[in-house]
Amino acid sequence: MKNQIVLFICCVAIMASCQTKTQNNPDHFVEVNGKNIPLIRMDLVEDSATTIGWSALFEDIEIIPLETSEDCMIMNWRTGFTQKSFILSTQVGMGSPCSVFEFDLQGNFIKEIGRGGKGPGEHVGYFLESFNFYPEQEILQFSFSGMGDEDFYHSIDGKFIEKIARPIELTSKMVRLNSDLSLVEGAITGRPTYARDSIFLLIYDNNLNIVKKYDRVNYPPKDVSGFSPGGWGGSLYRYGKSWKYFAPGNDTIFEVSPEKLIPSAIFSFDNNLSDYNKIVDPKSELGKYHIEIKRETDQYLFIEKKIVKKIDVREWRPGQWGGQYSMDYFLILYNKLNGESHNIRFQDDILGILPPERLKDFGTSLKWDPLGHVYFILQALDLVEWIDEALEKGSVPESGLDKVKTLRQAIDEDSNPVLFMFKERDKYGFIY
Repeated sequence: MKNQIVLFICCVAIMASCQTKTQNNPDHFVEVNGKNIPLIRMDLVEDSATTIGWSALFEDIEIIPLETSEDCMIMNWRTGFTQKSFILSTQVGMGSPCSVFEFDLQGNFIKEIGRGGKGPGEHVGYFLESFNFYPEQEILQFSFSGMGDEDFYHSIDGKFIEKIARPIELTSKMVRLNSDLSLVEGAITGRPTYARDSIFLLIYDNNLNIVKKYDRVNYPPKDVSGFSPGGWGGSLYRYGKSWKYFAPGNDTIFEVSPEKLIPSAIFSFDNNLSDYNKIVDPKSELGKYHIEIKRETDQYLFIEKKIVKKIDVREWRPGQWGGQYSMDYFLILYNKLNGESHNIRFQDDILGILPPERLKDFGTSLKWDPLGHVYFILQALDLVEWIDEALEKGSVPESGLDKVKTLRQAIDEDSNPVLFMFKERDKYGFIY
């Protein structure tokens, strides 16, 4: 049976007299299906970001140079964690199958998981699209570009278990709800071209039987030509033991269960949100924004806000547009308990080595792992240059000097990348 997704349009009145861009109004919840859930007032978020030091959110940084050897040379990467290790995928040559490496949390190389080829457990994918670790089942899931719509499953010790196809072609984000059911997102913005473009979410079993289908509701006008903005995919993320989903073109964050979608928060947007499912002049997108949810905790939502600062798109065939966007990135920290929001950018006040231009989008380039790791990874070539410059300028804080000097002694321009793991504070220092 098809289940149409209901778009929960926020009907909470916003008082016209509200001039401040803060969220200290106690009425920051809305009732849906008899339950109060957060009302996220994106229309009240400050337009400009406040710069804060890393130390406001993090009390320490663990620096882990990844082992460098011929068995695990790294060019670029997609990353993730298990409970005891760090997973990294890298391309090894133009058009060649990518490699997946496992390191322990001290940076020592453990093994390669799977390999290129066409045999059991092997792949010809040139890039790792996504990685998920399921701690309850101790299973690793890999999805590769160039492999069609398939997902590879390995045990925690790296042994190949099975390869499972997807029932819909050209889908991207996919997760396992339990040992029997999987979930894949569709698309609810832009013009429909493929089967996935008429689907909000799809739940299916290991035999590819569709268990539940949530259809897309809103579309651009059918008989009108022109440009309609897309949303570049939704936010499918883990919160505790459940999965949540938010898609551009909708206003609701849903908790996804095998039986139903449960609204867990609703956004109130302003007129600067991108004009999804409308026909617009591409130039009208300048200054518009898109959002993506990077992480959720019991108290906070971490929201990436992407504002269009440059757009150059063309219609390359009837109804199909392509081109380039340039964005400004902001990290919005939203407090679910009291409705306060903070638009923040970071400065490196712990190590003193990252240059300002690299810090501009640092808040949104941080990785927030479902297991609770907060981290990023940087090329050794860049780090050598930045560290030498910082030491020469004397910009490294005294408290971080030993760590920075130890790192510099451990790497050179040919070393593998370095993993930085941040230890969060129990209470963030800039919030009172």
